[in-house]
Amino acid sequence: MTYPFKIIFSLVLLIAITSCTHSQNMKVPSKECIALNNKGVDYLMIFPTHGDDELNKAIDCFKQAIQLDSTYATAYINISIAYHRKLDFADEMKTYNVLLVLTNNSPSIQLMKGVLFERINNIDSAKLYYNFATIGYEKEQVRHPDNAENIKALILLKALTDGKDAALKKLDEQIKAHPELQGKLSGEYEYYKSFDRHNYIYDLPTEVEN
Repeated sequence: MTYPFKIIFSLVLLIAITSCTHSQNMKVPSKECIALNNKGVDYLMIFPTHGDDELNKAIDCFKQAIQLDSTYATAYINISIAYHRKLDFADEMKTYNVLLVLTNNSPSIQLMKGVLFERINNIDSAKLYYNFATIGYEKEQVRHPDNAENIKALILLKALTDGKDAALKKLDEQIKAHPELQGKLSGEYEYYKSFDRHNYIYDLPTEVEN
């Protein structure tokens, strides 16, 4: 079975950042902004049916949304995904830098920036941002100890920095510390038993044994 973990994490990231920006009392984007973003998402979902054509159309929609509202974090996240799929890592990195400002250094963005640094073989910077992200998520866990998504992110970071065995150990520790979250966390065992760092970094499918 192929486990699309990175895609799932990106969706969770989008939801988390959107919730974060709304909770910080940032202005609600206009209907026109939202419509342009949604149109871009529609193009993004079609890719790669017609090659890069959908990606270019998606990027154009997200850019228009951002021109209307330069603080619209959701559009920035979506355009970063489009840049990543287009292998335009330079513009993806620039977008992460803007998002870090907009989200007050969200650990989710720091994590994704670390992964991108590793993808372009800047290992020292990758390690630095993995460390930033870990610190950020640990602070979030103190404030919200029952947030399963924060815990999942910390386990992912442990896998990226110390390997799958360390991630599985951390997963055990978290389930023991938060038995009420066992139903939300136990499914991670399947993925991390077969975790392949190279596949994760390079967007390759991970085959999980049934």
